Amino acid sequence: MPLKETVLDAALEHWSQNFTGISALSLTEAIGHSHADILSAFDQLAEEGKGTLRRNVTLYTATLQCDNRGCSDYSEPHVCYAWCRLHQAVRHQQRCLG
Repeated sequence: MPLKETVLDAALEHWSQNFTGISALSLTEAIGHSHADILSAFDQLAEEGKGTLRRNVTLYTATLQCDNRGCSDYSEPHVCYAWCRLHQAVRHQQRCLG
């Protein structure tokens, strides 16, 4: 299966469970391809009208550390691309899943 189809399937699966777009960083971890390859697939899917690409989205990884003195939090920003599905792609998924 071509990478862009794998990305589309993973993004639609994510959307059906979370009702949100998905970042290229998340897909890089989930399907084991390079970040550059995922970004390229996002670009191809957006050009085909299968979703909306939001560039330079800032997401944060939050960490909460506690010990006997109390808790402290830390958040680290990550700038990435996020891809959001279109209704057409969701209808395609629904037809495929029957």
